Amino acid sequence: MRRHRAAGLFFIGRLRLWVTNHVGYRASMTVDEIAAAVMEEGDGGAHRALKELARDNASAPLLLAQLAAYPDVDVRAWVSGTVRSMLPAAEAVPILLRLIRDRDADVRDTAISDLIAVDRTAAAAALVPMLRSRLRTDHEYPLFAAFHLADLRDHESLPAIRALADTAARPYVRRYASIAALLLEGREDEILRRLRACEQGSTYSLAVAALIIGTPEARATVDECMTNAPDEECRRECQRALANRRPMQIHTR
Repeated sequence: MRRHRAAGLFFIGRLRLWVTNHVGYRASMTVDEIAAAVMEEGDGGAHRALKELARDNASAPLLLAQLAAYPDVDVRAWVSGTVRSMLPAAEAVPILLRLIRDRDADVRDTAISDLIAVDRTAAAAALVPMLRSRLRTDHEYPLFAAFHLADLRDHESLPAIRALADTAARPYVRRYASIAALLLEGREDEILRRLRACEQGSTYSLAVAALIIGTPEARATVDECMTNAPDEECRRECQRALANRRPMQIHTR
C-alpha cells in the first residue's frame, strides 16, 4: 500500500514540475508528499524533499512542524536532522523540543543531539533534568546521558556520573562513564593521551570525548587515530566515533 501511495504522489510531483516549467507557477509539496518522498528507498526521495523545502523556505517551518508529528518514525527522525541543518535556531528549537519527547527512543536521542547542536542554552534548560534521570537507568541509557551531560558541561551531574563509573554492574558502563567524568573534571590532556595510546576497550569513548573537547588539538588527535594508528581496530573505532558524533550515539558492541 505504501509503495502505491508513494508512486501516486510522485506523479503529482511530476505534474507540478511540468506546470512550473510551462506555466510559471509552482505549488509546494504537501506534508504527505514530503513524507512519501522521505520514505522511499535510497536517498533520492529525501534529497528531493530537501530541495523542495529549500525552494519554498517560507513554508518550511510549518511543514517541518507538521512532519514532526507524522505517524512514520523514519519521517520524524529525518525531520530532526533537517530542522537542525535548515532552520534558524529560533524556528528549529520549538520543533526539536517536541521531538525530544517523541514516543520513539531513537527519534528522542537524535533530537537531543540536534538540539544541543542548535542551541546549547535551550538544550541545557530542557535536557539536563531528563538526562540526569537517565543516569539511574540500566544498560546503555546512562552512557548516552553521561556523555551528553558532559557535552553540556553540567558539572552538577559529576557525582552521579562518577558513582556510575565506580559502581555500575557492567564493566563497559563503568569504563565509559569514567571517561565522561574526566570531561567534567577538566582532565582533557589525560583523555587525549589515552586516545593516542589506543587504549584497548576504550578507544571509541575516548574519541567521542575528544570530539566533545572540540579543540584543534583534540580533533587532530582523532584524525591521527583514524589514519595512522598502528592498530586497525583503533582506526576503525575512531572512524566510528566521528561518524556517530552528530547525532552523538554512544553505541556499544
